[in-house]
Amino acid sequence: MDGIYRMVENGEYTFLLGNQGDVIYCMQGDTVVSILNAKGRGYGEYIQINDFVYDERSSLLYVNADKKIMKYNVPSMSFVGSFDIDFSCDGMIVLNNEELLVNCSFWEDKEYKEVYRGLCVVSTINGEIVKRCYELGGYGDFCFLTRDMSRINGDIVVVVNDLYSSKIIKFDEKTYSFETIESFVVTPKWRVPKKIAKNLEKRHLTLKNDYYDQKVYCKGFHYPSLFDTKTICWCFPEEYEISREVAIIKCGDSLVCRSYKIPGTNIDVNPYYVKGNTFVEIVEDEAESIIDDWDELSPLGREIYETMKAQPFNNPVLLSFTVDKGL
Repeated sequence: MDGIYRMVENGEYTFLLGNQGDVIYCMQGDTVVSILNAKGRGYGEYIQINDFVYDERSSLLYVNADKKIMKYNVPSMSFVGSFDIDFSCDGMIVLNNEELLVNCSFWEDKEYKEVYRGLCVVSTINGEIVKRCYELGGYGDFCFLTRDMSRINGDIVVVVNDLYSSKIIKFDEKTYSFETIESFVVTPKWRVPKKIAKNLEKRHLTLKNDYYDQKVYCKGFHYPSLFDTKTICWCFPEEYEISREVAIIKCGDSLVCRSYKIPGTNIDVNPYYVKGNTFVEIVEDEAESIIDDWDELSPLGREIYETMKAQPFNNPVLLSFTVDKGL
């Protein structure tokens, strides 16, 4: 495997899109059961995969590629059919009635002027827009929808970074409407909290740093996880020299920021995927490359190292973890 660009886990399967954007691996547990590798210009083929989502009820994999939504049976990966779309797709999730909720943009062909950015309900039969149901209020770097839509406790949840306010919104599949269930302030002047909570998650994770410089700010949130009284999101500080994401934990008006590492390794603990209240990290490269200090290596770090050593062809390892809900 050439590395992982995107991951989707649903039902009994885990799907991994390779870094080249043209191969999807279908896994059951630790075993690859089938591979979608249909690059080309013929029937049922594509040039580049932009996004994909799996519907466990119909056993169909919906693949957005080359201005089309293509459908493949799982696990055989046999081609079923496709339909054309007239918008750019950057994230989608399957609804309960043969429809998709899609993060999409419509463009004018000649002027490249954006005429609509937001969420649409799209038919899986013919690709027609059923309803435009959430339009972004502005443009630029601080106005975007995250592609990691997810189901949490049965509800479809999306993070919207719109006009300097990050919101977690819940989608009602019956009325095609949204409700804001949590919000954060996100502006160029918004500062990451200087003091980071010391009550760290138990087991083998430790705090990576005590604070970020006050010049650092964050641009948007993603990978939400919701609890009864607390919300956890992840953000990426804008400064390029900070190459890791941090967990933002909100409880009422209280906000803390945490950055984690695994002792003895150079692994920055941040998610590639969220399922319910569990995050999934992808660890890649040769096993020896993750070690910083053998003397400081924790049991979790050694377990990851041994698992990577056992992998053929330096295949990636998936690390599932949760974040302490306490403040």
